[in-house]
Amino acid sequence: ANLSAVQHSASKAVKGLRAKLAKKEEEVADTKWRLEGEVGKGQKDIIDLEANFSDTKEASEKAREEFKEQLSDEKGVAHELRANLSARERSAKEAVADLEASLEKQEQEASETKSSLEGRLGKEENRAKGLEDNLSE
Repeated sequence: ANLSAVQHSASKAVKGLRAKLAKKEEEVADTKWRLEGEVGKGQKDIIDLEANFSDTKEASEKAREEFKEQLSDEKGVAHELRANLSARERSAKEAVADLEASLEKQEQEASETKSSLEGRLGKEENRAKGLEDNLSE
């Protein structure tokens, strides 16, 4: 009877331990399933971040290239404007030099004309004085 009671008690203890083991196995399985889900989410987040980084990097490189092209275009325009400005400066200097030469020539001609007219005026005055002298005689 004692042996039967011990067997019964042992059997009950084994059933209890098996139930506890089954419960622990279930908890482990739940924990494993939850962790696998979180790992899956983490892996998806990593994939999303990598894709986002790739897109951002690509957009950044494209923007950089567009900026370089625009800067190059603007440098070309600035070079053209400087060249045009230099050409205009040369043209303006040449025009000023031409005008100064023309003015100098006109001043010379005016001076010569003035001298010629003064000479003629002197002759006419002398002739008029000679006529006056002839009339008064």
